[in-house]
Amino acid sequence: MQINVQQGSIQLAEADTIIINLFDDVTTPGGATGAVNQALDGAIADLIASGDLTGKAGEVGVLYPRGAIPATRVLVVGLGKRDEFNLKTKENINERKRLDEDFRLNRERAAEYKKKRDALNEQVKVLKEQRGTLLKTLTKYNNDLKIVKENEDQDRKKQKVTTERDKRYIPLRKIKSQINALEKKIITEILDIKEENDIIEKIRKLEVLKNEAEGKTLMKSTEARKIYKEINTIRGQLKEFNTNIHQLSEDSQNYHVLMLELYRENDIKKKDIDQISRDLAESKIVADEFHNKYTALRIKQKRSRKARQTGTRAGRIARKEIQEATLQDALEKKKQGKKLNIFEARALFESSSK
Repeated sequence: MQINVQQGSIQLAEADTIIINLFDDVTTPGGATGAVNQALDGAIADLIASGDLTGKAGEVGVLYPRGAIPATRVLVVGLGKRDEFNLKTKENINERKRLDEDFRLNRERAAEYKKKRDALNEQVKVLKEQRGTLLKTLTKYNNDLKIVKENEDQDRKKQKVTTERDKRYIPLRKIKSQINALEKKIITEILDIKEENDIIEKIRKLEVLKNEAEGKTLMKSTEARKIYKEINTIRGQLKEFNTNIHQLSEDSQNYHVLMLELYRENDIKKKDIDQISRDLAESKIVADEFHNKYTALRIKQKRSRKARQTGTRAGRIARKEIQEATLQDALEKKKQGKKLNIFEARALFESSSK
């Protein structure tokens, strides 16, 4: 293969193959492609209009001029979008694609974290409702136990027991009062998980002290022992509920933090994407202006060339007519024996030479 580099009009190049380009957003080819299209009587424009030539990157179309121009064949090579052909623009487009993909992945991950957070929150809600039911049951048992204890106290007062065990009854009332106050605090006040667990632990310790002081005499009735057993069972369940609620709440908060972090990342990426989009829009405006100016210049050049060509033909015709008129005048003067001027003599000499 022999490749030559020459200056001139590509459509007039005497070569086996000429190669021209085409962007995919062009409907009317300009420049060198437009010159070849004109020489081929609009064949390239027809292929664009029919969709056989799109100008997509990597596309190659082959035309055979069949004598319309000196070249045997014409290759039309697609360059893709004009903006992407520019290196900086192409880098911006690739960066925007990367940011778009990162933005999409972050959004999907954030949605997954939100889904997990909401599921955990729903579990916490259910556990709190169940805990509320247990607290109501605990309140009922505490009230029942209070009634039983009051009945026992009344019986003790009637019997006027003065043993050492009865003398210890007053400090027991204080312990009971503290327990009741703590249980009321759990029911009536808004506490966090740690505060509730601390109060429950205090109640358990007070119960141990109370049992040690009371022995078996205070809880001598079967009914009281049964209620106390239920209360201890519920308190154990409440502690387990509080532990589960605390753990699920922590997990939910962690997912919430991760979701917010991804949202913040996407806010930054969105600003970068918007800036790149603005840069691409400005680049396209500049490229379009350059393309329009280039097209206008080529049209102006074609018109100027055509005008010069037309002027040259008219000049030749005019000169020929002048030469013929001068020759007629020379022949007429020669017949009459008159003297010829230099132009008439030259016209007569050139005529005789032919």
